[in-house]
Amino acid sequence: NFPNPFKEKTTIPYEVSNPGLIKINIFNSDEILVSTLIEEYIEPGYYIVEWDGRDKLGQILESGRYRVTMSSDELEVEESITITLLK
Repeated sequence: NFPNPFKEKTTIPYEVSNPGLIKINIFNSDEILVSTLIEEYIEPGYYIVEWDGRDKLGQILESGRYRVTMSSDELEVEESITITLLK
């Protein structure tokens, strides 16, 4: 993602090699799901999603480290990165 750390928003590029249901989730340091950025059927290709540091209720989250995961119903592999939100 870029920028990292970020203050207002970060851009997360991702690539899908096989069509399927793709989920991109954000977890806090306690491994609690705070936001779902993508949960839809996506065709192969290169994509970009932005995250503005808000939870699923639209509230601004506190500064800290968050884990972004990407999973697919077609693959049993989950990719993850750690990002840092500064407020």
